[in-house]
Amino acid sequence: MHYYLYCLRRFTRFILLLWIVFRIAPLAAQDKAARLDFHIRQATLETFVSQLEKATGFSFIYGEKIQLKQPVTLDLRQQTVGEILQKAFEHEPVTFKISGTHILLHERPESRKYTISGYVTDAVSSETLIGANILESSRRVGTTTNPFGYYSITLPEGETELFFSYLGYETRHEHFFLGSDTLMNVRLATNNQLAEVVVLSDKKETGIHATAMSALEIPMTQIRNTPAILGEADILKTIQLMPGVQAGTEGFSGLYVRGGGPDQNLILLDGIPIYNADHMLGVFSIFTPEAMKKVTLFKGSFPARYGGRLSSIVDIRTNDGDMQNYHGTVSVGLLTSKLHLEGPIIKDKTSFCLTGRRTYLDLVARPFLPDDKKYNYYFYDINAKVNHKFSDRSRLFLSFYKGKDHYDYKQDKEYDGYDGAPRMYFYNSRIDFNWGNTIAAGRWNYVFNNKLFSNTTVAYNHYQMVMADSYRKEITGADEDGNVTSDYNESYVYNSDYRSGIHDWSFQTDFDYTPAPNHHIKFGGSYLFHTFRPEITTSRVRENENGQAAQDTVYNDSSNSFLHGHECALYAEDNIDVSDRLSLNAGVHLSLFYTEGKGYLSAQPRFSARYRFEHGFAAKASFTQMEQYVHLLSSSPIALPTDLWVPVTKNIRPMRSYQYAAGGYYTGLKGWEFSLEVIIRICTTYWNTRMAPPFSGHPADGRKRSRWDAAALSDWKYWHRKPSAKRPGGWDTRSLKVTACSRTGRSTTVNAFRINTTAAIISISV
Repeated sequence: MHYYLYCLRRFTRFILLLWIVFRIAPLAAQDKAARLDFHIRQATLETFVSQLEKATGFSFIYGEKIQLKQPVTLDLRQQTVGEILQKAFEHEPVTFKISGTHILLHERPESRKYTISGYVTDAVSSETLIGANILESSRRVGTTTNPFGYYSITLPEGETELFFSYLGYETRHEHFFLGSDTLMNVRLATNNQLAEVVVLSDKKETGIHATAMSALEIPMTQIRNTPAILGEADILKTIQLMPGVQAGTEGFSGLYVRGGGPDQNLILLDGIPIYNADHMLGVFSIFTPEAMKKVTLFKGSFPARYGGRLSSIVDIRTNDGDMQNYHGTVSVGLLTSKLHLEGPIIKDKTSFCLTGRRTYLDLVARPFLPDDKKYNYYFYDINAKVNHKFSDRSRLFLSFYKGKDHYDYKQDKEYDGYDGAPRMYFYNSRIDFNWGNTIAAGRWNYVFNNKLFSNTTVAYNHYQMVMADSYRKEITGADEDGNVTSDYNESYVYNSDYRSGIHDWSFQTDFDYTPAPNHHIKFGGSYLFHTFRPEITTSRVRENENGQAAQDTVYNDSSNSFLHGHECALYAEDNIDVSDRLSLNAGVHLSLFYTEGKGYLSAQPRFSARYRFEHGFAAKASFTQMEQYVHLLSSSPIALPTDLWVPVTKNIRPMRSYQYAAGGYYTGLKGWEFSLEVIIRICTTYWNTRMAPPFSGHPADGRKRSRWDAAALSDWKYWHRKPSAKRPGGWDTRSLKVTACSRTGRSTTVNAFRINTTAAIISISV
């Protein structure tokens, strides 16, 4: 009996020991706080569940409705089960709950979404900040402010943590519960230490982090600190230093972007085209850095809202004005003096910004010139802007720009002679040469709702070149002592006026629509009414002899006429974040140009894509089609005010280009950015414009022979062009050309087909 009791006790102890062992082992494996390494790539839900069950001992329970939108890829070290699940289902419609040894998966309930919107401004001046970053930290979604400092982001209901950052400003943190649509205007304080700013959003339009390629944002500090001629900071000179951009002639401000010509660059000042961006025959540009806020260069992959040029877009935005305090600067340089003033008209409501610049060498040199000869040259720029805030929804901007170059020459000469009798000869010659731009614009920003922002612009733009030439010769009788007598009087007077130019009336409306954080839609339309004055020449000759009129004739050149053009455009584009790695930008630009009874309609697709790899690598590709309707006839490799802007005609079609690009990017080294881009550009109906000197003949002819006429098409040739200084960075294949000639020697070449290939552009940024 005792033996059986002894065996029973031993068996009971053994069973109890087994129960303890098998009971404790799963508990150790199913410890929620235990940390482990977990690696998986492109796994389905079933594969992910199976591997996690083997690694932890937990068992999953879920129904057939549980589905993943994307395969699971994880590379985690020393993470808990909850952290692994959180990372795996972060962007999936799945929630989980750990209950004992089981993990229960449920469908994520649809949460309500609300929109946060507002303006990001400088805390001191209330100046809007363009391109400021906004990030929601827990979901890692974000956006940036548009060209007017406005942002909009839609997020699910719940605890929200936003970070606002901008280069040179302190990052601001906002934590709150999002339970309704929220208006949040944010003011950022400057940080003189210029701490590193992490790019938080893929909505940026420039740089490596943008979906589009070949776009650069040039900081104003870089422009002000770039070495320049006579210490004058210059925007276009700084752009010439960018990869893929070259200057045609050393020291001048012409832009040749990836093999294109100077007239193929669309230069915008607050959205208004600039037809002549040069002073002093191209030595300086018309942009005063103190008046500018942001400069963006697009060398390719053009957004759909831009059109009208083939090579590049230079988008320049001006300061709005300080709404809080009055301040300004006065600077005196070797060549120019500048004045900059800004401040509030009504505090927190209305502000102004005024900038002026003028050369003064003419004033300094005037006392040292000879009495019988006077030379005078100067240029000036005036930028003025008024900004009024009606409410958080409505703002009005009024802006004005006036720039001018002036040159005049005056010579007086007097001497005596003999022509059958003593004579006194008097000569007077004068030339006045003026050219410049005048722009007046009004802009109205209106927020329809927290997802839809609009900007409407009405503008007048005028570029004009005027040359007035006068010559006077007078011969009178004289006695033996050289005194004037009344027995003889002869005079010859010649006056001429030569002018050319272009002026536009324009209307444009643009909309920004943000339906979700992964969609940023832009759409709008514009209308421009062009009036071209290629050449208008008027001259008059008067001759008198002893009080009798021998000749009094007025000459008008037969090309004294106006050319009109109507340009309309509609566009739409969407920047889409398909996943954490892939983003796309797709759009179309529809344009119509109507002139001389004929219209040219064009649909121009735009597409770009970016895929982000691990370890700081990214790849991009893009396709862009562009069309150009206005062209510059030039007689020199440098910019001259006598160059003529002319439109397409009923006989000559617009220029068109197709640009293909691909590139690789690397940001793995802190503080460094590397990029390599390959570009192929195909141009059809390419204008190779050349022009005889604008003036030929002699004043005695009574007229100046200068005329542009593209009526006749002739001289079809098969030709080959090698690389040249005029189009650096490009190689031209064999092309078919058409030459349109006028009687006066001016001609326009139209290439029916042309390929411009840039093999590679390598960019390294620090």
